[in-house]
Amino acid sequence: MEFIATTVPSGDSIDVQFRKADSLNYWICRINSSGDISLEEVVDGSETQRGLAAGVVSNGHRVVIIADD
Repeated sequence: MEFIATTVPSGDSIDVQFRKADSLNYWICRINSSGDISLEEVVDGSETQRGLAAGVVSNGHRVVIIADD
């Protein structure tokens, strides 16, 4: 899956859900207003951060999510 971060959010975040089993179990790729990109795992509705890269996404960047077993 890939998308272009046309504009980094100015106070919120961009969340892309993937590997969604149901409404309580999935993964999130999140980009915040600082350009940080994080990987969140949601199990039974509770989020756990699994990875973070600080300040790596800017306006116009292409973001590619690869989910591989």
